[in-house]
Formats: sequence, structure tokens, C-alpha cells
Amino acid sequence: NRSKVVNYLRSRGAPANVAQEIYQDTLVFLDEKKENLELTCKLSVYLIGVARKKLLEYWRKTAKPDKTGDEYEY
Repeated sequence: NRSKVVNYLRSRGAPANVAQEIYQDTLVFLDEKKENLELTCKLSVYLIGVARKKLLEYWRKTAKPDKTGDEYEY
């Protein structure tokens, strides 16, 4: 499943090192949830869904804030 998840992240614009880190974070998340996890889909689909959310979090954290109002420098 690693190649599927990493390729998905790369196709969404994630750099190679970030895609690997997100994949590892996804596996840690899966390990934490394994006790109560009941999948109704393929494991790869679940992993891609988790990785997608982690990628969105990454983009939010690394996005440059927009300058508005008083934040403009004159």
C-alpha cells in the first residue's frame, strides 16, 4: 500500500520527502486506531483517505498568510 499512498500524495503536489513523512504518520495513526477499527472498504482506500487529510493539514500549516488590512507594510 505504500506506493499507492505515496503516489497519490505526489500526484497532489506533495514533495517526495513530505509524502514519505505523511505515509509514516498515517501508519502511526492506523496503529493507534487498530483496536477499534472496523473497515468497510479496502485498507488502501482508508490509508489514502487518512493521508489526504494529513496532506491538507500540512498545506494549512505551511501556507503563507495573506496580508490584509493593517498588515501591509508601507
